[in-house]
Amino acid sequence: MTAKEFWQWFEVNNTKYLFLNDIDEEVKKQILEELLAELHKYNDKLFFEIGHHPDKSEQEFVITANGDVNYFDKVEELVAVAPLLKDWEILAFKPAMGFEFSIDYNGLNFDPAETWFQPLELESRPLDLGIRVCYPHYDESKRDDFFNASFLILDAGLGEKITSLDIKYLDVDKLPEDPEAEGMLPLKQLSEYIEWLKNERVRNN
Repeated sequence: MTAKEFWQWFEVNNTKYLFLNDIDEEVKKQILEELLAELHKYNDKLFFEIGHHPDKSEQEFVITANGDVNYFDKVEELVAVAPLLKDWEILAFKPAMGFEFSIDYNGLNFDPAETWFQPLELESRPLDLGIRVCYPHYDESKRDDFFNASFLILDAGLGEKITSLDIKYLDVDKLPEDPEAEGMLPLKQLSEYIEWLKNERVRNN
C-alpha cells in the first residue's frame, strides 16, 4: 500500500475514530485493530495514537515509529502527503508534552517534578549527549523498571524525535541529598538544556 492509498482509506473511514470514548469497548478495539492493519499495509514498523488535546478542537492522529530512527523517514513520508481533514490534526511523531504529569509503571509511581538529571560526557563520543536520570525512590533491584519508565517519561516530555535523536545514552540512579551541588538540574529543564547545548555547539564550530 502506498502512502496515498492509506490516506484514501482513512478519508473514507475517519469519522469512526472521532468519538472513541463514546463507543463500546469491543467495537473500539475492533476498529482500532482495523486502522493498525491498514497502517501496517503501508509499513509494519509504524504505529499511531489518537487523542484529543484539551486546548484544541481537532482530534490528534499521531503517526509514530515508537522511537525507531530507522523508520523516521517513513513517518515523514506518510504525513507529508496527508490530506487536510475536517476535525483532524495529523502529526508526525509523538509531540512534546512537557513534564507536568506522572506515570505508573509496574506498580511504581514516577513524578518528573521530583526527578533530576545530570548531563554525561562520553569520552569516546564527545558530541553525543548522555544523561543520568535520578529519582528519590530509586531501587537498584528494580533498575530495569526505572530505566524503561525513564524512556516513557522522556518520550512524553520531550517528544519522540528529540528523545530518539538527541539523547544518545541514558543512565538511572538514586537522587543525591543535594543534587544541585552534584551539577544536576531538574528534569523539567531538560528541553531548555538540550536547546542551549545545541546553540553552544553551533557557536563553537
